[in-house]
Amino acid sequence: TQEITDRIDQHLHSYLEVAHSIDSINLEAYRMGDLLLSDAQNNPQRLMRRFWQQGLQSKGIGTIALATRDGYFVGANRAENYVALSNPSTGKSLRRYAGYSIDPSEQPLLEKPNYDPRQRSWYQTAVRVGKPTWTEISRSATSQRLDLSAVYPIYTNGQLQGTFLVDVSLAQIEKFLKALKIDHRGEASILELDGKLVPSSMLQLSAAQTQIQQQDVLQNGDPTLIHAVGMELQSRWRSLSQVTQPQAFQLEWQGETQFVQVKPFRDRFGLNWLIVVVVPKSDFMAEIRANTKVTIVLCLVALSV
Repeated sequence: TQEITDRIDQHLHSYLEVAHSIDSINLEAYRMGDLLLSDAQNNPQRLMRRFWQQGLQSKGIGTIALATRDGYFVGANRAENYVALSNPSTGKSLRRYAGYSIDPSEQPLLEKPNYDPRQRSWYQTAVRVGKPTWTEISRSATSQRLDLSAVYPIYTNGQLQGTFLVDVSLAQIEKFLKALKIDHRGEASILELDGKLVPSSMLQLSAAQTQIQQQDVLQNGDPTLIHAVGMELQSRWRSLSQVTQPQAFQLEWQGETQFVQVKPFRDRFGLNWLIVVVVPKSDFMAEIRANTKVTIVLCLVALSV
């Protein structure tokens, strides 16, 4: 289980670093004069092409965007094949168009009225923190998905000019966790320190579900394994924020002993999560017995030789 938590830790670091790297590249391009904030108003297609190309080169990245202090928004999402903008010409509506350019004669794929990027939580987080950071996980303005965004506020002579935004796909993290081979019934999960579950292999969403939200494992609900793990963590350390070092323990769930491995995950941009891997004792012991049999057979072969 420790090996699995280490693999998850390494994957998260390498995957999540990409979003902040894109923000840094765009900020440097702005400082060098290769990216103009005025293009959000005068030439949004130029920004869209740039963001589209960056999306092509970065698997698992969602929307890459710029929001200015005047309320202009330009973005591109290569993974979902659309561009988006909001400005006075759209009546301050957020519009999505297929592909990477805008045809004024074409009907938008989607339109959200009364959109002001400066009122969005990600923009306000960038302004409040004043440096590159992660936002809280929140629902997309126009999609049934949850976003985690890397934001980078833009300052010139101490004056805020806007912010760069890069969304990362939580679905990609979920896909990685589900692909892990953790014995037969082992499961992996990621928790925020308030008990909310980052989409994981333990979270099953109904196809008919109309509202996507994070599950809080510390609240009373269905008697799931991750709920039992969360309550055990809270009872042992009073608060999930107190788990600052890797931990291993056992708990009983539905009459079966579970081995639990917990590892804190932090990065330099403020993420603070807990990686949790759970393996039933019976599965774990079965693997040990299988390995023991193989060792015995090899010893007998060596002895006979």
